[in-house]
Amino acid sequence: MSMASDLLESITPPDKASVQIAYGYVAAVTGSSLSVLVRGGVAEGVRMTTGCSGAKVGQRAVLIGSPPVWTAIGILA
Repeated sequence: MSMASDLLESITPPDKASVQIAYGYVAAVTGSSLSVLVRGGVAEGVRMTTGCSGAKVGQRAVLIGSPPVWTAIGILA
């Protein structure tokens, strides 16, 4: 083995943040972002996909992300 491959084997990769899916309630809509009540708190500045562009306060949102960073990917009917 070369010194380079030994070095690569000795370096441990960083822990990957786990991606989670959560459901929340839209608390406010501001331009292209939402405030969402999720897990007992309000996540502000949640970016959204175009599928959420018609979101209204009180609707149920589907979020994906690695808390505290969320992205709204859908609004439930």
